[in-house]
Amino acid sequence: MRLAIFTALLLISLGAVNAMAADAFRWYLVQDQSRLTYNNPASGGIVPIKTYYADIFFDPDKLSASHIMITADISTLFLNGADVNVAELNKMLPTVEVLPDSPATAVFKSDTIKKGSNGQYLAEGKLTANKVTRRFVLPFTARLSKHETGVPMLSLDSSFTIDRSEYTTRPMGQTGPTLIPFQITISAIPGKP
Repeated sequence: MRLAIFTALLLISLGAVNAMAADAFRWYLVQDQSRLTYNNPASGGIVPIKTYYADIFFDPDKLSASHIMITADISTLFLNGADVNVAELNKMLPTVEVLPDSPATAVFKSDTIKKGSNGQYLAEGKLTANKVTRRFVLPFTARLSKHETGVPMLSLDSSFTIDRSEYTTRPMGQTGPTLIPFQITISAIPGKP
């Protein structure tokens, strides 16, 4: 039922031309409605990631044509935990100025998106962080709401854990635990931003 409502709203808002396209719908990041964080007790708890970008093609009826790419500055993830100033990070405005070739940048690119259980989707692909690439599965739920401009807004919500030791050759020592839980909400709208 939710998928039918989702599809109907998209067809109405994007028009019949997009409905006939082979690709999934393209969604554009709405940064003030999105949030990326991780939890590192050595840094004082919840640490916001303020520099990120997402490229989303998603349609629950066209999962074979759907794909996600998320690029984020994760430089604080590998710093000495006490050196991360969470208060200053919280004051910063989000930006999309991510340097794609920097070792401080993490890039997740999905190869496939599949339906999981309990309304979840599984984006399977590669995660590159600190110049190390590994296979990764990003579990997420998709919800549709209305943006303040009146157009549909897609939000992808995800919780996952990354083992930082798999993405570095130096000891983790004072940087905090190796298993780091992440919480992300990526919100996006159809059409040009």
